[in-house]
Amino acid sequence: MITKQEIQAGRDIEAGDFPNTPQEYQDLVVKMVFNHATNEMVVLDEEIYGRWVEHAPTVDDRFRVALTIHEEIGHGLKVYELLNQIRNYVDITQITPYSKTKRGFDSFRHPCATWSDFAAFTFLLDRCGMHQQREQIDCSFAPFARLIKHTILPEETAHTSRGYEWLKRISSDPKGRQEAQEAVDRWYPRALDTLGYSNSDRSRKFIEWRLKKRTNEERRQAYIQEVSPIIESIGLRVPDPLKNRKVL
Repeated sequence: MITKQEIQAGRDIEAGDFPNTPQEYQDLVVKMVFNHATNEMVVLDEEIYGRWVEHAPTVDDRFRVALTIHEEIGHGLKVYELLNQIRNYVDITQITPYSKTKRGFDSFRHPCATWSDFAAFTFLLDRCGMHQQREQIDCSFAPFARLIKHTILPEETAHTSRGYEWLKRISSDPKGRQEAQEAVDRWYPRALDTLGYSNSDRSRKFIEWRLKKRTNEERRQAYIQEVSPIIESIGLRVPDPLKNRKVL
């Protein structure tokens, strides 16, 4: 049996090692991997993503939306495949997005009703994913770490860059800037909420097992420090980080 002390001291766990790890570690890994996979599959929601394949302003925008959907589904399928290596967990041929009421994040329960909404969603929410993944590229569950490092994080970084470019373009005239500000005001608190409760016991458990490096609040503050000057650089105001929050 692989001990907690060995993992804390730097031992990485491959899929074949997984059954020989402590139950708490197994439970945390399964939760982490399963949540990641289901969150990726939100791109199958027509009200958030699908409509913009047809209705984004330009052909190039529509292509980039379609590419984002393709990449996100690819992430989800790869993570589900990894999950099935350690647990016979899910039939990936039958994947559909969770109903809105069952989605873990409130941000995934709201439609992107306007192009500005979709731009803000992509810019702000995918950046949250980046912050999560940056500390998982060398986490103790080695197959997941490799997948994050070589595939998911580079593509997630490209997604948030697309959102930034769309939001910057929308903000280039006064009417668009007002619409972009309203969208940022809606999605900024939802993005901050996806980073979790400040006093989460599970967050500390993830750190203990080298599955994550920072607490939820540490990650949220790093996100705020990074994203605030970017928002301001395109002429928008950074919303109050406590306004309209549901997860504190």
